[in-house]
Amino acid sequence: MQVLAGDGGEIDLGPSDAIFINAGATHPRAMWLDALRPGGRLLVPLTVTKDSEHGGGGLVLKVTRQPGGFTARFISEVGIFSCSGGRDPQLNQQLKNAFDSGESKAVQSLRRDMHDPKDTCWLHHETFCLSKLAVPA
Repeated sequence: MQVLAGDGGEIDLGPSDAIFINAGATHPRAMWLDALRPGGRLLVPLTVTKDSEHGGGGLVLKVTRQPGGFTARFISEVGIFSCSGGRDPQLNQQLKNAFDSGESKAVQSLRRDMHDPKDTCWLHHETFCLSKLAVPA
């Protein structure tokens, strides 16, 4: 096992079985998802803030790489400081709106394929989507 300290958005993680992000972000970064081996897990606190300088609150997202895609579900509430390079002002508002919907338990997967927003999208962005749909078997 190897533990790396630093800005997780700047370090080449290489193939990883587990990635734990210990700071609040508005979204899972592509490099974190790309680094996951099959069966690998990512824990990332998705949080909303009043501004990019202060910590925020939200939910911890657990993402697991499966053969057909990424399963995703929220596993706990969190209050934590902000992740350097992990905040996007537009996504901050979208994430706040998604949290306010009260449907976080419906999230089942993280999609990276390009698609138009649908009612099955809990949080839709051009680079990822937290979806209410299960990962295809």
